[in-house]
Amino acid sequence: METRTRGRLTVRVIALGVLLAEARTARAGEGPLTVLHHQKQQYCLMPSKQRPGGVGPAPCHAPALDWEFAPVSGAPARWEVLREGGLCLSAQGGRLTAVSCNGGLEQQWVLTPFEAAGAAPPPGFRGVQLKNAATGACVEGAPEPVADGARITLRADCQPSPFQQWNIHRSAFERLLASDLQGPHRETH
Repeated sequence: METRTRGRLTVRVIALGVLLAEARTARAGEGPLTVLHHQKQQYCLMPSKQRPGGVGPAPCHAPALDWEFAPVSGAPARWEVLREGGLCLSAQGGRLTAVSCNGGLEQQWVLTPFEAAGAAPPPGFRGVQLKNAATGACVEGAPEPVADGARITLRADCQPSPFQQWNIHRSAFERLLASDLQGPHRETH
């Protein structure tokens, strides 16, 4: 009997977490909030606490991992600024950074529905690829740390790779990419 009670409590806590995540995506006057969950490496993207201006991986259950996706005024559809607190995801000098928001092209991202072949996102998520509007480079989760220790990099050539697939909450995906929900989102290469 005691095990069943714990099981019910666990289910309730998980269900409450899902409800809270869904509620965060629907605040009036803001873009949707969502984690950026890496498909292949199973971590989430966040501003680095160890390297000011840097970004890095974090466990997806850590606090303060929600990025706000805000549309770029006057830009084509799917162009977004990704904000976390007062910082914006940015491509600077060939590096991925999280710096004060300035509205520059280096802080604008083209969001594309994307699921690499054989890389279905977890339940409740949809896959996207993040391409920087200034550089054309895509955000990639490196399989191993690169020379400077970074695990999340900018790759000049966007590829149909699970290393470039970032999963966002389904509700955020639907708000951001409603017009793309008509057909399949898989890359076929």
